[in-house]
Amino acid sequence: MSLPLLADHVVAVTGAARGVGAAVARACAAHGAALLLLDVEAIGLERLACELAESGTEALSRIVDVREAGAVAEAFAAAAERFGGLTTLIQSASPERRDRRSFPENMEHWHAELEILLEAPAQLAAAAAPLLSKAANPSILNISSVLGAQVAQQTPGYHIAKAGIDHLTRYLAVSLGESSIRVNAMALGLVDRDEGPRLTDDPINRAVCESVVPLRRAANGRDIGQAAVMLASPLASYVTGHVLVVDGGLSLNEPFFTARKGYLHGKGPVKEV
Repeated sequence: MSLPLLADHVVAVTGAARGVGAAVARACAAHGAALLLLDVEAIGLERLACELAESGTEALSRIVDVREAGAVAEAFAAAAERFGGLTTLIQSASPERRDRRSFPENMEHWHAELEILLEAPAQLAAAAAPLLSKAANPSILNISSVLGAQVAQQTPGYHIAKAGIDHLTRYLAVSLGESSIRVNAMALGLVDRDEGPRLTDDPINRAVCESVVPLRRAANGRDIGQAAVMLASPLASYVTGHVLVVDGGLSLNEPFFTARKGYLHGKGPVKEV
């Protein structure tokens, strides 16, 4: 890294204790940002806060549920008081997604998913806007998914919330533009988390990634973090309302011919014609 892209930036990250949120927080710290770390998971949050402190990053952590907008607004105010303002809000909070049942049995978590993945980001954007409007290069970055436009094995609440967050991003970009607040999103594909079991630890999953992703691998935390830093930095000062697809080309593939290619390589009965 030659120059820190986020020097003098104060970045709030929701869902910071693990996964994408933690990866984004680390990337922002590496580029000179002070951080407000928000999550309901106390152990992971404290671990990350200690890690960043050891590397010299100024970080404030708060155990909060993003559905409690008042508590999050208080955390924003605390960060602004300590660091002198708030520059960027990165919204990565997500419920655990372990329900692989079919519809309609997988409707059990519908309300919680929509609250965490769609309603809370709208409420937190509203809470952060007054502070962001006072900053230089203010922005909001929403973490979305290519499943906002596709259907896979996630719950209906997850798919619909991600489709909604994409359009919320565009709506907020227009609504907050007069305050010079940029609003963008990142639509992620297949991701190997930096902690815990990775998607591609399973050899079948790894082989599938190599088959369906043009770059032949799942994303890692560094891939996602670097994209987030770019969108939050002055390099993207004229970019707003954009959903940046960070999926290694996964969503470019036409499914019929992608599946057919797998069969032709000895994984099924279809023969070359």
